[in-house]
Amino acid sequence: MVRRLRLSAPPLSLARSGERNTVNQILLRVGLTVLATLALTGPACAAAPRVHALVDVNVVTRPGEVLTNATVILRDGKIEAVGKSDRIDIPAEARRFSGENWWVYAGFIESWHEHAMPEPALPDRDGPPEDPGLPGPGSDHVRLHPEWRVVDGLVLEEGERQKLREAGLTVAALMPDHGVLAGTAALVQLGDVTPQESVLRAELGAVARLRPRRGLGPDRYPASIMGAISAVRQALIDAAFRAGQDEDERGFDPPREALLPVVAGARPMIFDPGALVIEGRVAEICAEAGLRGVMLGTGGEWRRPGIVPRDVGLIMPLDFTDAPDLPEDEDWVQVSLDELRAWDLDPSNLALLAEAQLEFAVTTRGLDEPTQLLARLRDAGDRGLNEQVAVAALTTVPARIWGLADFGTVERGGRAYPTVLAGGSLFDAAASVEMVFVDGEPFTVGETEPAGETEEPPDEEKTWTRTAHFPADDRGPLSEPAALILRDATLCTPVPLAVLAPASLLLASCLIPALGVHRDAPYHALVIYWTCT
Repeated sequence: MVRRLRLSAPPLSLARSGERNTVNQILLRVGLTVLATLALTGPACAAAPRVHALVDVNVVTRPGEVLTNATVILRDGKIEAVGKSDRIDIPAEARRFSGENWWVYAGFIESWHEHAMPEPALPDRDGPPEDPGLPGPGSDHVRLHPEWRVVDGLVLEEGERQKLREAGLTVAALMPDHGVLAGTAALVQLGDVTPQESVLRAELGAVARLRPRRGLGPDRYPASIMGAISAVRQALIDAAFRAGQDEDERGFDPPREALLPVVAGARPMIFDPGALVIEGRVAEICAEAGLRGVMLGTGGEWRRPGIVPRDVGLIMPLDFTDAPDLPEDEDWVQVSLDELRAWDLDPSNLALLAEAQLEFAVTTRGLDEPTQLLARLRDAGDRGLNEQVAVAALTTVPARIWGLADFGTVERGGRAYPTVLAGGSLFDAAASVEMVFVDGEPFTVGETEPAGETEEPPDEEKTWTRTAHFPADDRGPLSEPAALILRDATLCTPVPLAVLAPASLLLASCLIPALGVHRDAPYHALVIYWTCT
């Protein structure tokens, strides 16, 4: 409470007081009044210090490095000190936070959060065909608008920020939600601040979606995957050509101008391939144009791990295929083999990528709620994903992908964005998000159950443990005989040209040692009879 002080003094008049009220006396009285007022009201009016202390906690300073019984001091948005509690002096003005079995991590980073962009105002069918339906100068095509920026229309509702914080997330990369050349992404913090104050990177990178959506009609170029890839390649070629022009030759061309930092390597090209078979094309586009690439995975990389590019930043989704919910056992025959394999192997995807020495970040994109994040990571952990790799996927790897030098670790001088779990470490079933700090400001989440968790089956049903493996690991030849003879077949020989029927063909050591109308089979040969009905 601010205490008010009213001081009274006899009126002063230089004309009537003569020598008693000199200028010095007036200044003295005014000065005493000001000092007395500040003495009584100053402490109450002063702003509360932004100093916080997390005391007697477990601190994961970086993936694989843990300090127990530690203290973290945060001051004015920075990490001031980290160390053992008996070696850290807690400032008297600090607000203390502590709890049983608390674990402190660097703030989790959301690497792909889709942000709604304005829909193009498509012209009527009778309008000019060259009008793409976009306001102002820009591209000739409604799906190609790299000059759009997420930050220009940035509005992140409080409810949306709150849900992300409840998942332990403190920073989010916002991606434009439609278009082939969709626009420029932005990086924001998730505190309760104005849109202007929330922006950490106004221009994070240009986003390209290689699988166009169908909503704008098939006549809207590019409407196919082939057309999208061609359009992206051509746009990069045009931007590279523009980069080599003099300033007075360039003219006004916002779409190509927006891609100049990308072709110069100052910002990455961010790809959403939309299909597993297109991931290899991402690597080819980046190599062709000399780009620094970032790619959103499909979650099905276990199908063909060999085509996953190694020279781009990977962001992997956690929207694993759910088990089919069928009322009768007989209905299972209607479920396709591919759907059964996806349900079985999707949770193994991250462990398989880690086994292949691929680094990746993770995203909540595709989940029903962001708070399913921890539960899905634990599902991946049950299939062999190492907890240290999971921590890196939320902290150090996305910080490296987006060029955030002072994020991703809990170290002195870093940004004050820690995430606090209560009840255990990341993979502990009892752990939940307790609180997060965004730019040094605390946001308490409380003891909430992670969304998407299912009831634990009875102990008697837990008879085996799943581990990650590629489907091809279970495949192999049905038999590997030393020799094989094919009987009763019709054989066509090119030199000399002849047809033998019925004939026999002997295969041994990848060679054909004999063929003819009748051949005796070696005792160790596998005999196959060729019959047609």
